[in-house]
Amino acid sequence: MRRCWPQISPCFVVDPEKPGFLRHPRLDKERVKQEEHAANRAEAGRLGGLAKASNAKFLLEQNPSKPLANPSSASATATASTNKKTTSSRKRGDVKPEQKQPSWVAVMGGVWAQHMGVPSYPEIGAQLKPVVDEFGLDAVLPLWDAFLLDAGIDGEYKSPAFFAKKFKQLRTRLKPTTLQFKGEHRG
Repeated sequence: MRRCWPQISPCFVVDPEKPGFLRHPRLDKERVKQEEHAANRAEAGRLGGLAKASNAKFLLEQNPSKPLANPSSASATATASTNKKTTSSRKRGDVKPEQKQPSWVAVMGGVWAQHMGVPSYPEIGAQLKPVVDEFGLDAVLPLWDAFLLDAGIDGEYKSPAFFAKKFKQLRTRLKPTTLQFKGEHRG
């Protein structure tokens, strides 16, 4: 270090905020630039998640006749896999396949995004699946919306886990909203 210090010392300046410390001005600029870039990417990710969630709700309202989930039967999967061509993949200029409709998890996440911010789709799916399977999405979705709107429930208790745990009690206490699932639910 002593041998190369004479060559690299012109790159450093004394830190005015911390006497006795050295700073590298160009690296400081790079650090600020990277922090701004990271903040911009984080905001873009947050906005993208909100857009995805609101798109799910929009698709529900605009396409009531289309199912939101794809059929998951074994025969449909087997038929699709045997009919699949393996010679080439889609190339630039090819027509895109029809866009998939969002699942019930995306719909529930969209409602969460409207009221609470960025949703955790894996948590929503894991916690609410038993409730949706038992009571049906048509019964759960309006109560989910009412639960998230209810000012009487403290924010820290507004979670998918709390909703799933207290669902039977909430059914008697909350008035369901008019939010409806306009599609086919496939568990």
